[in-house]
Amino acid sequence: MNTRNGQESREPPGPPSFPLERGSSRQHLMLRLKRRVYTAGLILIMLSGLSSTVMALLGTASYPSLPVYLGTNSLIMLVGVGALLALRNLKYLRAVEVSLTVVTVAFLLYWDIVPLWTHYLPNAEYMMTSSPNFLLAAALVCLIVPQRQLLATLAALFFTHEVLVWANLLRFPWTPTHNAQLLADLLALITTLCLSLIGVYQHLIGQAAMERETLQRLASTDPLTGLPNRRSLYQQLHGGAPAALLLMDIDDFKLVNDRLGHDAGDQVLIQVGQALQAAVAGRGTVARWGGEEFMALLPDMGAQAALDVAESIRQQVARVRVTGGPVTLSIGLAVRREQEQLEQTLKRADERLYTAKNRGKNQVRFETELDLTAPAPTRA
Repeated sequence: MNTRNGQESREPPGPPSFPLERGSSRQHLMLRLKRRVYTAGLILIMLSGLSSTVMALLGTASYPSLPVYLGTNSLIMLVGVGALLALRNLKYLRAVEVSLTVVTVAFLLYWDIVPLWTHYLPNAEYMMTSSPNFLLAAALVCLIVPQRQLLATLAALFFTHEVLVWANLLRFPWTPTHNAQLLADLLALITTLCLSLIGVYQHLIGQAAMERETLQRLASTDPLTGLPNRRSLYQQLHGGAPAALLLMDIDDFKLVNDRLGHDAGDQVLIQVGQALQAAVAGRGTVARWGGEEFMALLPDMGAQAALDVAESIRQQVARVRVTGGPVTLSIGLAVRREQEQLEQTLKRADERLYTAKNRGKNQVRFETELDLTAPAPTRA
């Protein structure tokens, strides 16, 4: 029975609205995806460091300071192993991603500064082996920098890298090293632009997904009580599985609104909703059906068990003292029969609720023709 503006009216069961998709835990999926990306990045770093170390030891590439280079690579390998171990637990993910990004960017800029500082002209092999460092640093930056700041951050990283590299190369005559660096620059520029566009696209997709989830949540949740609403419960009711339905109505709710105001009425609805959730927890779903009416769906539950749950609900709600006195419920119980249409089950529950109202309220009414293993008398 729905009370609005001091008038009491019945709201017949209606057809369900368009179905909604259930929200998924995108945050957890994103964390797992990030862990995979970082794991792949760490393996790439370690393989790159290992290959460059082998090249240095074999003399196929020259470096300004071989001992320093080998020491740095060894340190990176140790950090990589530690990060891989830490990634086994998702709670360390944020610390790993920040540390990994800082170390990678620092390593990139360090090896950009070393040739400039030592007045050293690297060979083409050195330039090509260092280019993956920029690509990896840019990829990691994309994962931790907010999307609004991503383009500026990538541009700053690219500009700093290019200035340091070419400030050193332009001090020497043109060599194959310069050609190799131009090729590496082209690859870095394309990668930076692609990552920026991907970042913008992901931001738009993520924003649209969040808005869709918010709309779905608002469309399936009662804003006052926080319970599922009529539309949400209809999705479960239309499954066709056997279930017991409890249609519940707060007794004399109109008097609460008339005497104490709608704020007090809202508090009654909120606390009744909480009491219903506590009474049905783990056994079914409670929804606000409309006005002061609530519906409980008890899947795979027979009449006797549902009757016990209904009586437990009635007693639980009677403990609510928002108005200074007890709050009572009238409850109509119906068990969905085999091959029965949902509207017929709802109609029978509605009829039992009317019976409870007409026979004194604050009671549970069920159909006497139901096959009860131990029929219980009407609860008053």
